[in-house]
Amino acid sequence: MSFNIDTFKTRFEDLGLLQTNKFEMLITPPPFLGGRSINNNGVLTPTYQISDSFRFRVETARIPGMHLMFADNQRYGVGPTQKEPFSAQLTELPFSFIVDKYGDLWQFWHNWVNGIFKHSGSSNSQGAGPSNSVPSYKAKYKDDFSTNVQIFVYSNDGGLSLIINLLQAFPTAITEIPLSWAEISQPMRLSVSLSYSEYTVEGAGVS
Repeated sequence: MSFNIDTFKTRFEDLGLLQTNKFEMLITPPPFLGGRSINNNGVLTPTYQISDSFRFRVETARIPGMHLMFADNQRYGVGPTQKEPFSAQLTELPFSFIVDKYGDLWQFWHNWVNGIFKHSGSSNSQGAGPSNSVPSYKAKYKDDFSTNVQIFVYSNDGGLSLIINLLQAFPTAITEIPLSWAEISQPMRLSVSLSYSEYTVEGAGVS
């Protein structure tokens, strides 16, 4: 069968394609941050308001990947081996966000990570009250610090193509942010790694 360029073009035009720049992300604050506010030098911002802004400030994201784990097995006890699946390994997902001018976005992730394992104290250089507090180095229960995250992928015509749910998600790392006098026009970006127990794709299946 010969190659037909018109058939090739027609198939692409009929099915279209998804692009990597049409997505948004919805993060529900974890239970221990739900209904609370971030205190940024005396200015209180509700956590739901900060998490809602992630939809517009997430710059890069990833759809989950999966690594199947196999054991080499000799089918008859001797001879060539074949792979037998025995488990699956989810990959951590990196995300990057553009930080707002008040630093609330950074404060949100810092308090989330610090709430998982209390590794950082606090200091108060303004107003009355204790000048500082020391970290307790205690961990919370997973049900308190994990939440669900949704990634929405859209087609070029604005239709919703994919909904990926990350279940029991929580940050495992926030990277350091480089500062430089030479970077006069670069926005501050925060990179976060998320772990999760499992993921689902809404409406996906075989019938």
